[in-house]
Amino acid sequence: MTGLRTRTLKRSLKEYFLFAMSVSLLLFAASPPERINYQGVLRDSSDKPISGNVSMRFRFYDDPLGGTLLWEEVYDPSSFPPEISVSDGLFTVALGDPAHRNTGSILNFAEIFKNYSSVHLAVAVVPDPEMTPRIKVISSAYALNAEHLSGKSAGEFLDTSSFPQTKYAPLTLDASSVLYSYGVEGRGLNGGGYFLDSNQSGYAYVGYGDEGIRAYRNNRGGSPHHGHSISPDASRSTSRRSIALPSPVFLDPC
Repeated sequence: MTGLRTRTLKRSLKEYFLFAMSVSLLLFAASPPERINYQGVLRDSSDKPISGNVSMRFRFYDDPLGGTLLWEEVYDPSSFPPEISVSDGLFTVALGDPAHRNTGSILNFAEIFKNYSSVHLAVAVVPDPEMTPRIKVISSAYALNAEHLSGKSAGEFLDTSSFPQTKYAPLTLDASSVLYSYGVEGRGLNGGGYFLDSNQSGYAYVGYGDEGIRAYRNNRGGSPHHGHSISPDASRSTSRRSIALPSPVFLDPC
């Protein structure tokens, strides 16, 4: 449970009072539930704790006042049963249940906290308007490290997304223990691979159209002005079109 955020929220019509005890992320090491635990206290206009089943609505916004409605979750006996159970004023609900989602611009609850750095929760006892002020959702202590793995940020890891990525360190791939495998296999519209040195004086395209390898250089291994294509040696070619490199041939940027 997180550091407590204590607020007294006055219900605008029936004058219930809500004491927001905690809003915390439920995060675990394996298969984390995409829920936020919310706990509060409802009191009537005489400041007495309420008991019974209460219809409630929870809305998440990207602003403390106006903003975009990201997610609305409803608990009522007719359209989104069951209601919230309140005992001596105390209630607890795990928000983020898609079965109780009514509307909002976000379809996946976890995406709210992935795409928005500031999120505010508005609570209402149906059918009354939202209580004020809205509650800023804060992280649990350990959730502050959720963007890191072993203390490293997400930017330090390669992922399986379709977005370009850069690793600022040598990368070694070892597939020697896998039969009939390649250490690196690349495919692209312009070629399978592109390699160059740090000052770009020597570079080569691999799997470049029908040419196999096209290399450029200042000294050796290719042409200083145009691409140097290395073609298969017809005398050594096989049905798999293996490439025989004439000797000596260097693809050396030095």
